[in-house]
Amino acid sequence: MELIKAGNGTEVYKAETARIDKEYSARPKAEENASGSSGSGSGTLFAVAAALVLAIGSAAFLVHRRRSPRHTAFTFPDAVFAAGQAADEAGLRRRAADELLSLGEAVEHADDAATPGLSRALDAYDAAGRVLDAARGLPDLVGVLALAAEGRSALAQVPALPLCFFDPRHGTAVRRTTWRPLGRRDRADVAVCEDCDQALRARRSPQVLAVRDQGRTVPYFEVPAERSLWAATGYGSLLSGPDDTLAARVGAGEFSRARQQSENHGTAKD
Repeated sequence: MELIKAGNGTEVYKAETARIDKEYSARPKAEENASGSSGSGSGTLFAVAAALVLAIGSAAFLVHRRRSPRHTAFTFPDAVFAAGQAADEAGLRRRAADELLSLGEAVEHADDAATPGLSRALDAYDAAGRVLDAARGLPDLVGVLALAAEGRSALAQVPALPLCFFDPRHGTAVRRTTWRPLGRRDRADVAVCEDCDQALRARRSPQVLAVRDQGRTVPYFEVPAERSLWAATGYGSLLSGPDDTLAARVGAGEFSRARQQSENHGTAKD
């Protein structure tokens, strides 16, 4: 990891190889000819050199993958995912509760006559509370953030983009863009944050919200739509129009039905 961070794997390899060669060539002949010592010593040096080559070669490969502009596949080591999920979920639940409380206070203090979107904000507040109560993991907790953002937008009376499609934890999107998933022909018009937009322009994979689905770790939007309201809506990016809202879909029972479908298919807990 230090070599990857420093970016000097080749230089370290050359220096260590030269040092090993120098030490080996400087050994007395008598020591080399001692019973078993030559084979043992050269074997040890070879093992050290081989290990170093493997380590630096792996580091170089990782650096190449991280720097390659064509690396667009989504990959999620399960051990890394599990550790990150455990660390994130408790904090995200607190954040979701805070967002819900903040929206509730804003709704309570809103002027009915001067806030045409108050009814929608109330719907979003109610839906966010229901999702938070039933939340079983990161995807649902992120859904609370998306619903709270929808409620704030309704109160502001100014059309706003939803949260970032790839990971709503990135915050409110700054623009919409056309995106084609890797290996597919169909394209989607999605809302993205600045970082994700720059990643797409550079042909790099944006950081995405990953979930567990039937024992696999996948981007949330790869879960079949019938088993995930969030995959079906892109947390707001894939809604069909101004009257199609996350709150309306939760109110219509889509969240509960998707949850039931997920349980029926034996989907692993997100």
